Amino acid sequence: MILSRNSRYTLWTATCLVTAVALTGGFLNPPSAAAAIPTIATSTTARTASATAATAATAQIAAADIPCAPGANAVVCENTQPGVDPSVWDIDGAGDPSIQGFSTDISANVGSPISFKIDTPANYTIEIYRTGWYNGLGARKIADVMPLRQPQPAQPQCITDSATEVFDCGTWSVSATWNVPATAVSGVYVARLSRTDTGGASHITFIVRNDASQSDVVFQTSDPSWQAYKLYGGSDFYQGAGN
Repeated sequence: MILSRNSRYTLWTATCLVTAVALTGGFLNPPSAAAAIPTIATSTTARTASATAATAATAQIAAADIPCAPGANAVVCENTQPGVDPSVWDIDGAGDPSIQGFSTDISANVGSPISFKIDTPANYTIEIYRTGWYNGLGARKIADVMPLRQPQPAQPQCITDSATEVFDCGTWSVSATWNVPATAVSGVYVARLSRTDTGGASHITFIVRNDASQSDVVFQTSDPSWQAYKLYGGSDFYQGAGN
């Protein structure tokens, strides 16, 4: 019998070899038998290391299959959470023209405040949603925000310029502020504004970012496109005005 190089059979063949030597007084010469012993130890060590590596690889695969395991990607975990039906959070087109608004900045870092300027003659509610997969539902409710005043006082006129067709509503007063939690997950968020009398609704889209995050992929939203195609004020970059 010879010692197999196949690790599956090493222990079995080596056991037979040692047994044969003990029983026959050595049908193989002693040097060959002695040389086989270190081979058994080396092979066993290799098999142990291989098994350890396989176990670690299996653990990594298992962790990848659990999106909210410790150390998992926060965005992947967040997107597995229960969502809200689009009939609850979504709106039709640009929303109800009798309730409109915008955020004072396009984005806010986690743990920082973001304010909203809103124009409507009615009492209203503000609900914060994060958009994402959420089992195909598209968004998850994150918070409710209380308006500073009810009903909303009339906002001052926006600044206009007929030559450049600027329509700037930065003159409006702040209607509400949301303190973004330090634990918030970065992404595209909407503040859903809804009149309590008619149910008319619109969205304010903004970004929650995490400046401390280190990622291989960066997602950039189309802020200039939003500006180019919005018709608030009577025109956009392509239609609605003489210039």
